[in-house]
Amino acid sequence: MMNLRFALLLVFLWITVGRTDPGPDEEAFLTVPGAESINPSLDADPVLHTIPTDLHELLPHHGWDGNGMSAPKVYYGFVVDLKQEGKNAYFIEDPAMSGSGGTGYIGFYKFSEGWRDIAEFQGPLYRYPSKTGTWPILVYIERGGGGIWAKSYMKFSNRKYQDIAIEHYNRGVISWEKPAAN
Repeated sequence: MMNLRFALLLVFLWITVGRTDPGPDEEAFLTVPGAESINPSLDADPVLHTIPTDLHELLPHHGWDGNGMSAPKVYYGFVVDLKQEGKNAYFIEDPAMSGSGGTGYIGFYKFSEGWRDIAEFQGPLYRYPSKTGTWPILVYIERGGGGIWAKSYMKFSNRKYQDIAIEHYNRGVISWEKPAAN
């Protein structure tokens, strides 16, 4: 009986622990050829120390109440000039969107009428090259559990990034989905 329990424990550990790191096929899927990563490095300070005053005043009222949460006391995230025109977008961590699939972010950009949220995503973010002053195609990668990933492609439309295609990886099987238009 002890040997059976030990054998079951080993099988359980192999399934839950031994298969959590991406294998070579998953590693290949997790690349975004031709795009650059725009998330901060793990060594960077994730605290946003310099948020424009008008954005900082807006943030507590943005609706952080998902899952019963209130506005964070300290904002974490990263800043990037998406259009490479000298105007930053602020990607701020949303604890209600974060989980085992990665950190959730809400992106904010200042238009002539003020700040708007332009993107919501979970996981690492990549940007394809684009002409200066144009909105680039963005890609984010979510994890759905051991061996299950999604690579979502977003295009800027109607003043917000929208998913235009989702590439799924499910334990070696790749499939595509085209989300419904928003």
